[in-house]
Amino acid sequence: MLKLAFVCVICGCLMLGMFFDKKPFKPCLYVSAHTLNIRELPNMGADISGKLYRNDAICEYFSTKNDFLETKLGWVSLKYLRLNPVTKKDVIQEESKEESKIALNAIKNPKKFYFSSIQKPTMLYEAQESLANADYKRAKSLALQINQADPKNIKSWEIFIKSMYLEGNRQEAIAILKQFLAHSYDKSLAMLLEKMQRGNKI
Repeated sequence: MLKLAFVCVICGCLMLGMFFDKKPFKPCLYVSAHTLNIRELPNMGADISGKLYRNDAICEYFSTKNDFLETKLGWVSLKYLRLNPVTKKDVIQEESKEESKIALNAIKNPKKFYFSSIQKPTMLYEAQESLANADYKRAKSLALQINQADPKNIKSWEIFIKSMYLEGNRQEAIAILKQFLAHSYDKSLAMLLEKMQRGNKI
């Protein structure tokens, strides 16, 4: 729905230019992806002629075709453009969504291999230390590596969920923990879920 509204805004601005002699106001567009390819033609198979980077502004553009926007540099995918620059909060939310997908996949499709007995405790210790030092990004990353390989490692799930919750993504943390408990019930994690749902300090 938002994508459709965004495309309508762009098309509206471009069409106004056809009916009036005056140049209509066209908002600058900002790159939301880390890097965005500039292509010679409006399709994903076309040759790449350059690159744009997150928050690069595109203020001069002409037409749309196949969900691509024609700029003076070439064609870029509309999928990776937005009306406002990307903020740090947007990046954190996007990373959390991606981590949520990975975590849910680890619950639904557990892998058959495990870390060595030496590697796992070391990573677990580092994850616990990162959580204690409020380095939630690192704590989540380490915990995710452990629970991807060993989905039944309760401590790694606890660290991952707490980090996500304390980082501000409370509803996502609750949703992932509910999914985990539906597959592998654990009393301590059930108590953690109860605290999170009540909004108590964890």
